[in-house]
Amino acid sequence: MTPHRHWFKSYTSHKIPIRLADNSIVYSSGVGSVVFEPVVNGKVVRAVELTRVLHVPALRSNLLSCLYLARNKGFNITISSHSIDFKHKGTTLFTATIHSNNSAELDGSTLTSETAFSVSTLPVDLSLWHRRFIHHNYADVKSMITVSSWQDAFPSFSLLLESQSLSSRAGAFRSSRTAPGRFTLRLQVLDHLH
Repeated sequence: MTPHRHWFKSYTSHKIPIRLADNSIVYSSGVGSVVFEPVVNGKVVRAVELTRVLHVPALRSNLLSCLYLARNKGFNITISSHSIDFKHKGTTLFTATIHSNNSAELDGSTLTSETAFSVSTLPVDLSLWHRRFIHHNYADVKSMITVSSWQDAFPSFSLLLESQSLSSRAGAFRSSRTAPGRFTLRLQVLDHLH
C-alpha cells in the first residue's frame, strides 16, 4: 500500500476499507502496479514490478505485506538483525535495511510512472542519442541538441550538455560530416510539428 499516486505504472479505481493498527479505517482509491528499482549489495539490479498495490491516500508511509509475498508469491524472506532479504526461486530480488526504530526501508528507489515506462539499460546521455539517431556522428548530435529551440522544448538537454563532456568520445567516434544541413532540415520540420 502506498499514498503515492504518481508511482503507479498501471492504475484502476478500487475502493475498499482498510483497518490500520490503531483500529482506524481508511479507504483505498485504486489498485495497480508499481515499478521498484532495487539496490542489492550496493549495485542496481533488475527492476521489479509489484502488482496489486493499493493506493491509499490517507496513509503516511508505505506498507509491504511480507506474509502475502511469502504465502501467495513464493518468496522466502530472511530477517537478520540489520536487514531483510526477499528471495524468489533462490535469487535475491530486493533487500530492506532495518532501522533502529524497528522499521525497515526497501533498498532502492521507486520509479515514477513517467520513468517506469522508459526504463533503459543505457544512460540518458549523448551516447544514447547517438544510437537513437541511427549512429549519426557525435558532432551533429551535439549540434542538434545545442539548438536553442530544442533546449526550450527539452530542458533536460541543457543539463545533459553541462554534465557531460564529449571531447573523449567525440574523438574516438568522429566520422566525416555527411549530408551537411541534414539536421537543420529535420529541426525545421520538427519545429513545425511542435
